Parts: sequence; structure tokens; C-alpha cells
Amino acid sequence: MEAIITYRPDAQKTLGLFDIVLTREVLLDICQLVTGQSRFRVVKDRSTYNRGRLLLVEYEGFINYVSLSEASIDGRNSSLQSVPTAINMFYADQRQNTRLCYYFIPHIGNAFTDYHLFVYRLLMTAGVYFLNIGSYYQQSVLPYRNIDDLIIDRRENQTSNSSNNSSYVSKTSDKIQIYAKT
Repeated sequence: MEAIITYRPDAQKTLGLFDIVLTREVLLDICQLVTGQSRFRVVKDRSTYNRGRLLLVEYEGFINYVSLSEASIDGRNSSLQSVPTAINMFYADQRQNTRLCYYFIPHIGNAFTDYHLFVYRLLMTAGVYFLNIGSYYQQSVLPYRNIDDLIIDRRENQTSNSSNNSSYVSKTSDKIQIYAKT
């Protein structure tokens, strides 16, 4: 059985961007990482532009949302700004058997600053599956075990840039709020 990989080729401001980014090699790698096999066909949805830097991989009744990293990591926030859109689109899908993944395309720049790692751990804690992080970062990146670990990690990360209030955690007796600006 072959996988069906569906994506929207146009970015909001750049026509055909994802036709350039999604080379045969990248599509094959994604297919193998998601399905464990290499047979796929591509469907290009031209109904609107790509939101969330997303593609879908459908295989054996499962739908995998795959959000793609940026090719150029210029700033920490801009390199992650499409992820909230991908998350919203994933959670808006009412179908069963879905999974949200993140895939690092070949890139320039540092995608593994302390802040990036904090966000990746936060995403892992929320259930996002990182398909190929080990190809770009050799150390272990794990989800948070509990909210207190997250709060401690954020405080330690924040001390290196005390003017940065782009993300914080608030914990009261009845609720936990996490605000992470991207």
C-alpha cells in the first residue's frame, strides 16, 4: 500500500515554495519515517496557500500532520511561528487516528538554542512527535515529566535573557497556564 502525501505548494507570499522545499529526497524521508516504507504518491492541493508549513501523510487509516521547519533559522521566534497554526489545524480535525509531527528540513542557522530546545520539549510534552531530531541534534530531548520541571527549566532559560518575557508559566491551585509566544 502506498502513502498519500498531500500538501499545498504555495506559501502566502511565495508561489511554489513547498514544491522547492519538498524535494523527492525529503518526501521519501518523511514517508519512511512516518510509515516505515517508501511507496507514496503526491497530491497537490491548490485550493489555497499552505498554513502551518504542513503536509499530510495518509497511510493505512492514519493521518499524520507534518509541520516543517524553516530552511533558514534567522530568529528564534520566526523559526517557530508556523507551529501554532499547525497545532490549531491538527486539533480542528475531528477524524480519528491522527498524529502531529515535526520534521526538520535541511536548514542553515541554529535550530537548537536553549529557547528552541525549551519549545521542542514543550511541544513533545503536548504530544508532538519529532520525526528526525536525531539527525540534527545528537543530545537527548525529552518531554517534561511535570509542570514543576517545566517551570524550573523556563526560569533557568529566562535568566540568560532577563529582558525576554516571550513565554512564561503560571500555576495556581486550580489551573496551569502556559504562554509561549512564537
